[in-house]
Amino acid sequence: MIRIAYIAWRGGRPRFTPGPNVRALGFTSEDLRHGGGAWFTPDEAQAWSADVAQRIEQARGAAGIIIGLPAAMQRPLGATSNAKSEGGYIYFLRSAGWIKIGYARDPLRRCRELLVGLADGIDAFAFVRGQRAEERAAHRLLHAHRRRGEWFAATQDVLLLIHRSIARGSIALPRETRDEVSRRETSASIENETEREQAVGADEDLLVGAPGLEPGTR
Repeated sequence: MIRIAYIAWRGGRPRFTPGPNVRALGFTSEDLRHGGGAWFTPDEAQAWSADVAQRIEQARGAAGIIIGLPAAMQRPLGATSNAKSEGGYIYFLRSAGWIKIGYARDPLRRCRELLVGLADGIDAFAFVRGQRAEERAAHRLLHAHRRRGEWFAATQDVLLLIHRSIARGSIALPRETRDEVSRRETSASIENETEREQAVGADEDLLVGAPGLEPGTR
């Protein structure tokens, strides 16, 4: 029997058959055959498998996905080792059939912290670029599947959001939800600016009549 990674042989015909974790990265099943219809030979299938294995690892690194904990946590994938310096991230953690969706500046450190307190350990962990506002939007979007706090049931809707997010490297929110996030951020920005202006005005009021100072002097 021919054994080649990611490839199943059916009647002597090779077919790429990625598992669920690889499919989550955007890879799909396909027959391995040439443009003229001829099927790959075992040697050609072996070479194709080696190439796709590299592409899978690159996709995992770009998406920040770690599979096979805790071993993977001892040697993080290359693109995840400097995660803290790259800004905020939304992470997905699976444990005992439940999924936690959270936000962290340093997702690897957060994963290690959670690992200590989870009696059932961690089955899978992944993270993508994202902001806290997007994490909260994801929580609202999946409210019907929430079990407690940031923990959700591993339903089809929850898993689909995760798979799409990993494939694109950022949180995969529907357009209307993204529009809502933008409106909330704009509103918050306006409120902050108003508060700053009011604070400046209050400071200038306090300066009126102070010895040797005029309003607006800094």
